[in-house]
Order: sequence, then C-alpha cells, then structure tokens
Amino acid sequence: MKNVLITGAGSPGGPGIIKSIHQKYTVHGADADPKATGKGLCSVFHTIPKASNKNFIQELLAIVETHHIHVLIPLVTKELELFSSHILAFEKLNCKVVVNALTSLQICNNKNYLLQKIQAAGLEIPEYIAVNNVQDLANASKELNYPEKTICVKPSESNGMRGFRIINSSIDRAELFWNEKPNNAHCTMEELRQILGVAFREILVMEYLPGKEYTVDCIAHRGKAKLILPRERLRMNNGISTRGKFVNHTGIIDFCTRIIELFDLHGPIGVQLKEDANGIPKMLEINPRLQGTTVAAEGLGINIPDISIQQALGNEPELNGGKLDWGKEFGRYYTEIFWD
Repeated sequence: MKNVLITGAGSPGGPGIIKSIHQKYTVHGADADPKATGKGLCSVFHTIPKASNKNFIQELLAIVETHHIHVLIPLVTKELELFSSHILAFEKLNCKVVVNALTSLQICNNKNYLLQKIQAAGLEIPEYIAVNNVQDLANASKELNYPEKTICVKPSESNGMRGFRIINSSIDRAELFWNEKPNNAHCTMEELRQILGVAFREILVMEYLPGKEYTVDCIAHRGKAKLILPRERLRMNNGISTRGKFVNHTGIIDFCTRIIELFDLHGPIGVQLKEDANGIPKMLEINPRLQGTTVAAEGLGINIPDISIQQALGNEPELNGGKLDWGKEFGRYYTEIFWD
C-alpha cells in the first residue's frame, strides 16, 4: 500500500477525506493540534508546527523521509505556497506533493489579483473596489450605492469566511439577536469601521450577490479540465456546506473549464460562484487544493481524493465517464471519534 500524508487532518474536511482513502492507502495524518479529529481515523498521526513556523518544511521533509511517504496532500491554504516553493526537496525524496505552481497559487490566493485576471478574460465577477483605509471604504461604499443597496466585504487574502461581512443598513439587529446564532456574517458599517480602524489591511468592497451559491469540484490536468462537478449549496454552517445538490449547470461547467485553462491549474481545484439578482453566476474565489466537501462526490460514484492521489502517482485515474446522477442531494452531520 502506498503511504499518503494528509496535512490539516483536523480541518473540517480532513476526517472525511481520510475515511475516503484509508482502505486503499496507509494514511498518515498531520496537524498542529495533537488531538485533531483526524487522529483517530488515520494509521499514523504526526503533530507538526503551523505553516508560520520556520521549521515547518524541515519537519515535513523529515516525516516524508522517515516514513517513505509517496504522496502528500495539503488541506491548509496557508501551507500551499510553502509546499510549492520547496517541491523539489520533496521530489528528491520520491514524494509527490498535490500542489499547484507557485505563480498560479499567488494569483488564486489573492482575491484582488484573481478577480482582475478573470475580468480581463471576459468572465463574470461581482462589482468591487479594493480599499486600504477607512476613507476609501466610505468612498467605495457610496460608489456601490450603499446604504440603498446591501454590500459585502472580504479581505484580499483570507480563506473560509474569515473577514467576510454583509453590510445591510436595514438589517434588524433585534431579529439577529433573538433568532440567529452569533456566528452570522451581518455587520453594521459603524462596527466595520471600528474593527478596521485598529488594523486595516486590503479588503474588497463588493456588491452583494443574493442568488444561489455553488461550489465546484474540479480535476485538472496541466490546464485542461478532466472533471467538473457543480453542486448547489443548500445549507451552510460557518461557510462549510452541510447540505447540497449536484447540478448539471452547463454555464458553470464552461466557466470553470476556462478558469482552469486561464491559470494552467492542475490536480484537485475548488471554485466558488454565486448568482446575482438576475441569476448570473459570478466568481467568488478559487480554492487551489482538495476541498473538504469533495467527499460528497462519492454519492455519484466518484472518489476525488483517490483520483488526486492516482494523478499524482502518474496513473490514469477513473473519472466515471458514464451518466452522472445529477440532482442527487447530500447532507453532512457531526459524529464522534475516540482514541486513548
């Protein structure tokens, strides 16, 4: 059995990915948390430093060499550029890292650069303005017709829902207090100014897209799309899909095909889009890695983590070229893991 190392074993999607491949591979899990949820599911577990630690790469190389790791799959966005920068060191140890080229990652991980490139290619993006101070925030909000229209903000460099806020002047704060959990994304402009006045980094002020939201699981090979599975996000918790439906949306499939070619992407790729008020899907972001909810594709008979490993090993993976069961829904739930 090949040895596969998964970093981010305690991430929301880590346990599902480990479970999807543990019967076929010897799975090594790694996480900065010594009691990460994936610890009880993998064959071997390694506690590693965070990506910000200067010894991060050296410790990962030591694990790869000692345990003869054949394929390394990072699930943590902040690790991707580090692995890409040191990919030759891993390849010298006969380890394939499932990561894109550094130039592609630097664009995908910066939403401002990403949206500029996509707009230049003639693809749909939300109307937005990048700002770097409180005065520019006020000017951009006015230009996007706030407070008459709802807007949203997100940092240029972030992942998940970190820093994302919806700014709606007509929001009922009492309604939020009594009926919404405190992790909702709504925020007043006054609250946002107070937060950003302390430590302002570049953020994007954007039109709010009220329509359906989609996450797309893709497999790319050197800039060519091999598999594209759009799924509508029916329910979310802190930005993580907890219920969804696979949809044969040809417009989104074509959109993602062009994105993969535009950035010469390779391996497992996640794309997020949302519809505007007219039902037109517009780009939100690219996750240039294996997404946690990709395991939902097993409901279509497609094991995306396994496909990613086979591709890294140079094999021609099974992509299920037959008729897909479009319209199939899935749900996710919490469960328990125990270990001594």
